[in-house]
Amino acid sequence: MEILLKRIIGLIKRDALKKKVKITVDETAYPNLFFLSSDKSKKLVAVGIENDAVIGLQFCAYLVNWKGLKWAETEGFSPDQIIHQLHDEILTRIPIDKVTKMLSS
Repeated sequence: MEILLKRIIGLIKRDALKKKVKITVDETAYPNLFFLSSDKSKKLVAVGIENDAVIGLQFCAYLVNWKGLKWAETEGFSPDQIIHQLHDEILTRIPIDKVTKMLSS
């Protein structure tokens, strides 16, 4: 799955280049989670693999509330706490096929 995730991120970057948008990919503390951003949109998207209780492993994408994330980090929340306790305040799920559009606008 990790190899497929990296391929998906590569496709997102390639699609963005067609729109003349450069996407930056940053690794996180989690091996199956990456942050994607672009200078054009000033947005941050988390792309990764999550284990859904019903579906099982699946690819996912979330628009990240940058201000909320920075606040949580400043307040001392760990990455696990941010994901599990502040999920609804900081992350908004988006379709993975809309990541390029989100980072281009």
